[in-house]
Amino acid sequence: MRADPSKLKEITMEIGRLRVISDQTRQNHTRIINWIDEHYFSDGSTGKALAMVLPTRACKYARAKHGGCSFCTLPTDNPFNPSLDDLRRIPDNALKIIQERQKSDPTIKAVKFYTSGSFLDPWELPENLRQTILSKFDPLVDEIVVETRCEYVIQKHIDALLEGIDRAKLIVAIGQETMNDEINKRANNKGHTQKQFERAVNLLKKNHIRVKGYLLLKPIFTS
Repeated sequence: MRADPSKLKEITMEIGRLRVISDQTRQNHTRIINWIDEHYFSDGSTGKALAMVLPTRACKYARAKHGGCSFCTLPTDNPFNPSLDDLRRIPDNALKIIQERQKSDPTIKAVKFYTSGSFLDPWELPENLRQTILSKFDPLVDEIVVETRCEYVIQKHIDALLEGIDRAKLIVAIGQETMNDEINKRANNKGHTQKQFERAVNLLKKNHIRVKGYLLLKPIFTS
């Protein structure tokens, strides 16, 4: 990195401030944004996956005063403060979408659940709703991908996940972005270290759950 670290911190904090202001303009809605993705299955084959953005409150880290990860605008797709009734409708609404999609295209054999945050964070999605969603989709697909920040990968949350799904179908994705802690801190404002990421990965592997790691090509502020 060529930029002055103190200048990077100043710029990152300003991005965070603007993100917080932008976040407060979000409107509530109940729609589930969805599309068809190409998916790489664990056996090496490729196929189709239904990607869904569930209308949760989105990432708690992004809504903090520091504005979250400096490169991320995903929470702007989500409602600001959905009611509990809105959240309770998510499992059935999501089920209707995949049933309609598979009716017209039975080759859809995977689903990716995005919350613009962490599927494992109970602040975004209560535990019972996570289990309900997974149990409804478990019979319909061969693989289910969920995303989370690494701090929510704890044994309690893993045990709850596995009550609703065959662990062989589950993939937990974590955005690590880079293995360079300085870039993650100064450029990405990621909020965790490589050591914390490795802890989460090792715990998932201990529970025989597959892990997907996201890497960010060309972080901002880097040459």
